[in-house]
Amino acid sequence: MPRERTEHRPTNGAGPTQYLEGLVHTVNDLGTIVSQLRSEISTLNGVRQLGTNPRAFATGQTGRLSTSSGRLAGFSIRETSGAAAAVVRLRDGSDATGDLLSTISLVSGESVRDWFMPSGISFGYGLFLEVLTGVVEAVVYLDGQP
Repeated sequence: MPRERTEHRPTNGAGPTQYLEGLVHTVNDLGTIVSQLRSEISTLNGVRQLGTNPRAFATGQTGRLSTSSGRLAGFSIRETSGAAAAVVRLRDGSDATGDLLSTISLVSGESVRDWFMPSGISFGYGLFLEVLTGVVEAVVYLDGQP
């Protein structure tokens, strides 16, 4: 006597449509996980970077250091003229109207380094370095910013 063919269905009572919908959600979740992993891995010339990412800033310039949200890990700033004081502001945003994150005042020839990790200082709209007075050379360290 020939054996009857039976369909294999999930044991939770779901029909084929619900089963396929579950598979689609699983595949979408995997895509999301892969995207998150890719965003967490930062590379430079194909080599994985570990730790923070430095953003060097040209002497005496004002401008945007980051275009997205992130965390300020620290900075190193030096007054380079040797003849005048300098004031620098770090702001959350794309220009000098963003929320103030930090103000750095330097006397002539002074340099400062500050480190905020492991927590850092969060910014939501980008990071803007504003040189109010004086001439400075700066490196700002961002956590997880490719």
